[in-house]
Order: sequence, then C-alpha cells, then structure tokens
Amino acid sequence: MGQTFTLPNIRVLIEMHSLLRDIDPSRWRDDLEAAMRTRLARVQEGVAQLAASVRDDRWSAARARLEEMSRLLRECAPNYRLPDSSAIRAEWLAFRARVAPAYEAVAVSLRAQAIDVPSLRPTNYARTLFHVASAIGSILLLEMVLPLRSLPWITGGLALVCWTLEITRRRSAWWNDRLLEFAFFKRIVHPRERHQVNSSTWYVTALFVLALLQAPTVAVVALAVLGLADPAAAVVGRRWGRTRIAQNRSLQGSLTFFFIGMMAAWTALLAFHPLAGLGGSLVIAAGAALAGTTAELLSTRLDDNFTVPLAAALGAWLMGRSLGFDLLF
Repeated sequence: MGQTFTLPNIRVLIEMHSLLRDIDPSRWRDDLEAAMRTRLARVQEGVAQLAASVRDDRWSAARARLEEMSRLLRECAPNYRLPDSSAIRAEWLAFRARVAPAYEAVAVSLRAQAIDVPSLRPTNYARTLFHVASAIGSILLLEMVLPLRSLPWITGGLALVCWTLEITRRRSAWWNDRLLEFAFFKRIVHPRERHQVNSSTWYVTALFVLALLQAPTVAVVALAVLGLADPAAAVVGRRWGRTRIAQNRSLQGSLTFFFIGMMAAWTALLAFHPLAGLGGSLVIAAGAALAGTTAELLSTRLDDNFTVPLAAALGAWLMGRSLGFDLLF
C-alpha cells in the first residue's frame, strides 16, 4: 500500500464528502455558492493528485475509480453563468447526483482495505415517504390483517427473496445495474447501496426476527420507532445538525430520534396494546426509544434498519419487565 492512502492524502476525500453533503436540498444556501466553487476547485486538484500518486498494481481498482471520479469532477462541474440562483442550485444538485455514486465506489474500495471513508446519506424524500409508509403498513398488517402464526413464513419468504437478489447482484455487475435502474429502486436507493446490502433487505430481515418472537407488542413498538424516528432524525440532522457525536451523527438528530421514537412508540402502544396504561406505556416507549437511539449511534458494520428495531424491541421488553409486564407473552 505504501504511503498513498495515509490520512493526509485521503483528507481530500473527507473534504469531498463534506462538499457533497452540503450540496443537499435540506442544507443548500445561495450565499454559500461562491465558497462551494472554491471548495470544488480544491477537491478537483486534490483528487487528481491522489489518483496520479497511486502506482502500486495492487491498488489498480482504486486507481481506476479515482480516475473516473476525477473525470466526473471536471466534466460535471456546475455552470456558473446561469441566469438566476434557482438554476445554479439545480446545476449543483445535478452535479451531486452524477458524482456521488463515483465517490461511493471509491469509498467502498478503500473500506475493503480498512481505510475509513464516510458514506453519503443525501436527502431523498421519496425514500423517507417509503420508509414511513412501510413501517405503518407493517404495523397495520400485523395488527389488523395477518394471522400471527403466518408472519414468520411471510417475512421469511420476503427475506429470502431480498437476500437472493443481494447475492445475485453481487455476482453480476450487469444485473446490479439493471436492478437499480428500475424506476422504483432508482428513486429510493442511496448511492452507497449500489455497492453494499440494501437497507430494505436489512429491514425485512429484522421483520423476520421480530416475527419469530411471536410478540406483537414489542414488534409494534420496534416498527414505530424505526419508521418515524429514523427519518425524522435524518431530516433534522441534515438541516440543523452541527454537533457531531458518533458515526457522523449529530446531537440534534439523535435527540430528535429519541423524542419522535418515544412518542411514536407510545402512540402505537396506546392504540394497540394499552396494557400498561398511559404512564406505563410512556415508560416502555422511552426505553424502546433510548435503545433505538443508542443502536443508531453505534451501528457501523450492520445497517441501522436491522439494529434499531431489534434494539428498540429489547429496550421495550426490558422496561416492561421492570414494570412487571412481560411483553413477550
């Protein structure tokens, strides 16, 4: 590996991540556009130098991805001579859409060699809507439509389909490209998911684990926390998150996660399983939200769409036990 990917050399990738993160509908400010140009020029030069410095054949894949990213940074640079600020903003957003997948490809190459480069989580309102709708839909199916005993078979079948797609698209770049070009997937996937397991696959896997428990109370709480707290925290974190605490998460986003998760879980308990009353349900909801917030902060190798609902379920069960309620039975 030599000295190519030392911290000083990959700092340009950290700067590029910061630039792409700031070119986001929730963070964009017209008065910062001039500063964006300066930052982009610095990133263009740094990435070109980093790509040129890679000589070792063992890093040929990373070099090729760096060269591709350097090319896109030049060719897709925004046109600064547009008539108004809205047109310039649209140019920057289009630039981000073209360059972000190339950045993620480089990041994946480096992470495979234990070089930590952060992932992008851009604002995607279609994904947020799908996230909330899938959680609410799952709760309604669990409580009002599907027999409890059927859930492991249904969720297990969905998980099998999802993991089959994951395995096949890892083995075929052509199939990976075709799958992610479907209109539905194209609208909701993050750039990083082109190179790693999709969050929906982790979500369905968590559903399967919850279904095996045959405990609808903790399942409803877990789905409510994930379905509403996670997207709310993402919106707040991207727009107002300034105090970074762990895994590039913000204090503002995490506080939002806890509060929205607690209220969502409390509402779900009162609507479907009010066995602990108003006060007891609130305590159980707080335990679930706290566990879910912690899991979201600490999730690194495993996706938070898997860890958060399972942690929230565990938190609800432990808090219920402390109050004298066994939510697994």
